[in-house]
Amino acid sequence: MRNKGFTIVELIIVLVMAGVIMAVISPSLSRAFRRTGVRAAVDEFSSTHSLARSAAVRFGRMAELHIDVDASAFWVEVDTSSAGGVMDTVGVVKYQQGNDVTIKSTRALLCFDARGLPTTRGACEAPDAEIVFSSGSRVDTITITALGRILR
Repeated sequence: MRNKGFTIVELIIVLVMAGVIMAVISPSLSRAFRRTGVRAAVDEFSSTHSLARSAAVRFGRMAELHIDVDASAFWVEVDTSSAGGVMDTVGVVKYQQGNDVTIKSTRALLCFDARGLPTTRGACEAPDAEIVFSSGSRVDTITITALGRILR
């Protein structure tokens, strides 16, 4: 009568074959994950830019899109109080460091007036900006026009 199961030699052969396959495909998987991380960061920035514009219109006050290249983060602040004068973060602060994505930007503070149009009032910078997202050799750029339109 024959015992059912696998021998140690068969298990070792299967494990070696699996290891060889993983060694062959892991570089391409790594590149794919980096590419996905940069693409996700660009998509998140685009939606955060849109959030800043819509928050300005919704609250009828100036909204600020902050870009912190040192922390690889961006977020929206707007005065949401009825009395005025109290800035609040709208949405979530998006950190890209966990994704190994770095950010370079020609601007640090983009603002939108109550109509959702770009403004340079106060400490706000000109709306024409270029934001570069990179991870390893993968680079993606967003260009924002003087009218606040995003070009990818």
